[in-house]
Amino acid sequence: ELGFCNLRDFSLIDYYLNLKLIFYLHRLCIKQSKEQNKRLTLQALSVNSYLKMASYLAIPVKKAGEVDFRKPFKTFIEQTYSSQQYEALKSSIEDFQNLRSKVVAKLSDRHESTLDVLLKYHDQLCAIESKLPISENSIRIDFKYHDAFEKESLFSGKNALKISSGAFEKMCVLFNIAALQTQVAGQQNSDDAGLQACAKFFRQAAGALGYVKDNATVLCGRELSSDMSSDALSAMISLCLAQAQETVYRKAAKDRMKSAMVAKIAMYAADLYSDTLRCMQLSSVKSMWPKDWLNVVAAKQAGFHAVAEFYQAETCGEARKFGEQIARLQHSDQLFKESDKRSGSSTQMPFKAEWTKAKKVLETVEKDNNTIYHEQVPPVNSLSAIDKAAIAKAIPMAYPMSEGFRDSFDRLVPMHIHQSLLNFEACRNDACQKELGRLREATSLMQGVLTSLNLPMSLEDSGSASVPPSLLDKARDLVDKGGYEKLRELSSENPELHKRNREILDEALRLLDEEQEADNKLREQFKEKWQRTPSERLNDKLRSEAMNFKQMLENASSADRTVQQKIADNSEGLTVLSGGESKIKAALPTAGGQAASGGSGGEALKADLRKLCQQAESLKGERTGLEKQLQDAMVSQPDGLATELSDAMSDSSGQADVSSLVNDKVNELLRPLRQKVDEQLQQQESLLAEVQSKNTEWSGGSQSTAGSRQAWLTKLGKAYDAFIEVLGNLKEGQKFYSDLTEVLLKHQSRVSDFCFARKTEKDELMRDLQSAIARQQPAQSAPSAPAFHATTAGTGQEQQQPQQQQQPPPRPPPPSVPAYSQQQPQPQQPPMPGYPMYPPYSGAPGGGYPPAYQPPAPGYPPGYPQQPPMPSYPGYPGYPAYPGANPYPTYPGYPAYPGYPQQPPR
Repeated sequence: ELGFCNLRDFSLIDYYLNLKLIFYLHRLCIKQSKEQNKRLTLQALSVNSYLKMASYLAIPVKKAGEVDFRKPFKTFIEQTYSSQQYEALKSSIEDFQNLRSKVVAKLSDRHESTLDVLLKYHDQLCAIESKLPISENSIRIDFKYHDAFEKESLFSGKNALKISSGAFEKMCVLFNIAALQTQVAGQQNSDDAGLQACAKFFRQAAGALGYVKDNATVLCGRELSSDMSSDALSAMISLCLAQAQETVYRKAAKDRMKSAMVAKIAMYAADLYSDTLRCMQLSSVKSMWPKDWLNVVAAKQAGFHAVAEFYQAETCGEARKFGEQIARLQHSDQLFKESDKRSGSSTQMPFKAEWTKAKKVLETVEKDNNTIYHEQVPPVNSLSAIDKAAIAKAIPMAYPMSEGFRDSFDRLVPMHIHQSLLNFEACRNDACQKELGRLREATSLMQGVLTSLNLPMSLEDSGSASVPPSLLDKARDLVDKGGYEKLRELSSENPELHKRNREILDEALRLLDEEQEADNKLREQFKEKWQRTPSERLNDKLRSEAMNFKQMLENASSADRTVQQKIADNSEGLTVLSGGESKIKAALPTAGGQAASGGSGGEALKADLRKLCQQAESLKGERTGLEKQLQDAMVSQPDGLATELSDAMSDSSGQADVSSLVNDKVNELLRPLRQKVDEQLQQQESLLAEVQSKNTEWSGGSQSTAGSRQAWLTKLGKAYDAFIEVLGNLKEGQKFYSDLTEVLLKHQSRVSDFCFARKTEKDELMRDLQSAIARQQPAQSAPSAPAFHATTAGTGQEQQQPQQQQQPPPRPPPPSVPAYSQQQPQPQQPPMPGYPMYPPYSGAPGGGYPPAYQPPAPGYPPGYPQQPPMPSYPGYPGYPAYPGANPYPTYPGYPAYPGYPQQPPR
């Protein structure tokens, strides 16, 4: 800004100033030019040095145990979908199993190829969670994961958690994805592409951990391991964002951006590391971190604040605010010292280049200010706060996470769609059954009316000893179908089938009751230590199914009793019809006289009645075809129904639209058949009305035949109708019991698998509890001392004191040890290596802890020296400062860091 003077301006300057001032200005310009070149050189050197020395903290992965998907998937697909679906998906299941095994094998490889495998497995896991639900009461697969931060012990090993939950597997996979992303980020190059990839990996890791934090406890329904607690995940998210912002600073420093912008970036990095340190020092998670993590985070917290002050000082120098520049450089130097102290002896200070540069610039600026500018250096607490540039932000998760992902289980529809299809089938079958019931009820009514009128046998009966031809046809049909013996044989088999099904169901319920009773007893015994899902919550679905099966068996038993009653009511007629024509002739009494036709009018009425009976038979034949169409409709499904249901599910209006869509599709499918059923019923109604009218005219115009013969004809006709109905009922009952047996056996197998899995889980939990009890140190209390122990020597008096206040007899001092005064200063112990307590930026006043006063040890004479107090280890507590230890300097807006252990001499 001073600029060089042109030669033609010398005369003016000489006119107003002397030659001494001209010479001074010229020398000052040359000096500033040299300082500018030197500053650029130092900046380039410091950036390159920092890029080489930069290191990141990588989150360790959770070690996983092997699992087998093959058998559980096979069982579920065959029971829920079909065996054909399993055969079609057999290769997909094998590929999924191999992919999971590959994930377990490559977890220790810090390479992007391992990350690609994890991402692909995560996407496939998300794709099947709606199709193959893995849970304790569905597809039971136990996933076992070790704590990521817990160190393995020689005797107990690493702490592991085993849960039968697909959500738990997904959360642990996401945790490992985030951990591997932090590991891969630390291996990137220092060029532009490497720095951009590094920042992206850290931001993606923060997004994945944020998803785990928000959903892990909700989806899994329980608290997980300490590394997946909310406090631990918050600390790791903050760490990932802080390291991403650190990468942004590296890029900005490398590109030599404006000092003001670099200062804002560094200041936000300091704030993020401050949040990270505060989260890591929470009592719930402080003990889980590796011992150098707190040192590194605390060092970077102060270091980036120092870097921000340094670059802000450069901005002040450019604005010729030399006093503020010196104040910020001095503050920066204090912060660099603080960062160096926090780094400790085991951790390399990552800001040495910046610190060296800041020292040189401070020395130069102070010299210039003392020589030339003489600006007053303001106090640090009067300086304005540095603005922040929040560039590093978490990248939200997006599905799919892998490139070119394809679902290997795309043949399966999601469970909610499958359930909607089952609802459609149930609604369709109910509607078809209703229409079939209407038809069969109408047919039974028509047959009952004709039988009550003794039609058409009364038209064929001449009153002689001959048997009406229609009755003979019915008798032959009954004999061909097995006759009365067939009914008795089938009716005796169904109770045995019912008993077999009831035994299977009772056995399944017994297994559930025994397992639940054992779980309840252990829960009462161990109380809160028995941390597993109660059995009544897991077996609720199995019990509900069992209750449905039990109700079905009760309904079937009631139907069997009804069928038996029909057989008993028609046993006489069935016996006669099964005996053939001779037995029917013997059973039918001969009429006292032949029925008169009543002339030509009677014959005409008989002809009309015969025609109407033929129409009734034709109507029954049409209904047989209509029933076949309704039965075929029970297995049909409209095209594209699954897609329409999926679209309705995704609609915001929810389940109501799905139910409406199901009903609309059923109505659309059955509308033509319902119209035909309605036409049939209307035809039957008009036909029966005409039959009754004609029969009344014909019966009134003819002479009555013998009443007993007509009664027998009616009885035999009813017996035949009952035979046809009961035979169909018995065959349906046999098919029902046979199908139910298969369903109950599958249900019993599921119950057995459930009880076996719960027993295995119970045994493992019992072993863990026994191991935990064995590892506990028993709380031993000292036995009560005899009364004579309390007698004071030389006095003969007994001092009655509580047991906890009794002191052991004093030990005589050994002659070789001189007696020290109790007021003598305690011997200093060297600092113990440990985990210092770094308080976060909170504005609290600084200062070291005062030395703690220790009372004399009980039972020892005052002449003996007292041992120094041993430090406690509840997690990583900060050690109290030793007498004479100097606390760290305080800078404005941030507290001093009291209680830091003294560094060993170098």
